[in-house]
Amino acid sequence: MELQRVLAHDTRKAMEKVYELYGENAMVVSNKKAQNQTELIVAIDLANQAMDAQPQVFQQAASASVSE
Repeated sequence: MELQRVLAHDTRKAMEKVYELYGENAMVVSNKKAQNQTELIVAIDLANQAMDAQPQVFQQAASASVSE
C-alpha cells in the first residue's frame, strides 16, 4: 500500500481525480481543506495497479512485434 495526496477545488473534483488516477479501489484516508483546496489522502494497493498495467504492456509489445 502507498499513500497519495490529491488536491482539487472541491471534494467532488478531488474524487474524480482519484478515480481517474487510481481507480475505484483507492481508499480515502483523510479529507481536509488545505490552501483553499480540498486535500484527499488516499491509500492505493500497488499490487493491484501492477496487475492492471500488465495487460497494457503485453498489448503494446504484441502490437510492436506485429508492425516490425
